[in-house]
Amino acid sequence: MLMTMEEACKQANEIFPNPERLDKVEISMKNLERVVRERNTAYHMLETGETGERPGKLVYNRIGMKYFYRMTEHPIPIFMNKSWRKKNLFGFKERSVRKFLGFYREKLWNEKRKARNREKRRVAVILRRFPNVDLEALKEQFPNVDIKAAKASKVARGHYAPE
Repeated sequence: MLMTMEEACKQANEIFPNPERLDKVEISMKNLERVVRERNTAYHMLETGETGERPGKLVYNRIGMKYFYRMTEHPIPIFMNKSWRKKNLFGFKERSVRKFLGFYREKLWNEKRKARNREKRRVAVILRRFPNVDLEALKEQFPNVDIKAAKASKVARGHYAPE
């Protein structure tokens, strides 16, 4: 109903009132779906000892990324079903795919490294601005940062020489 109303407003060149309603409805539907799935799983576990979900497995797609494939029943065996095999190509063998995966792993590593450096810098700035901060509380908030090394860094010292 909301999407129809939104489309009618677009056709009439009017502003759609309260567009955040669409987001709220989407979140509510996801929550409802999650609750129904939990109840179905509990019911099936009680009755049959299985979850009732379709079985699946982790497979590689054409570009070498892993994803969870939910298995289905087929009227034709997979080795005879050409249309299914064209649509669901698993595995990768090409050199370009290996090159792409190398770049992708490098990108993920760089993001992780930048986040780690950002945390170190943030701790150093906190130590510079608040030299009497509780180090235990700081260690709890930033468990991956070496507090002693951050305290000794140039960023934590600031523009003056300690007395």
